[in-house]
Amino acid sequence: MYDERMGENPSVVFGCASPEDAATSYFRNVFENSNALVREAVIGVWLASEGPEVAIIFEAYATLTPCIAADAEPGEFDIELDVRQRS
Repeated sequence: MYDERMGENPSVVFGCASPEDAATSYFRNVFENSNALVREAVIGVWLASEGPEVAIIFEAYATLTPCIAADAEPGEFDIELDVRQRS
């Protein structure tokens, strides 16, 4: 997460093709592990060979909408993750 402690205990994301993929993967994990309580975050991503001072910053949002599929269970939601590089 992008805050005053960024870089103290970073999460490592392996096998990602881009910084946006890494930010999306990280946010998906945070969102799922919070039981959908964390629905927005600001995330810093950098190469392991670099440091947080060169982080690319992303804003991430999760949107939940009631699932309308014919076979949807009651209380089932569609989830959309929107992760964008901060300009």
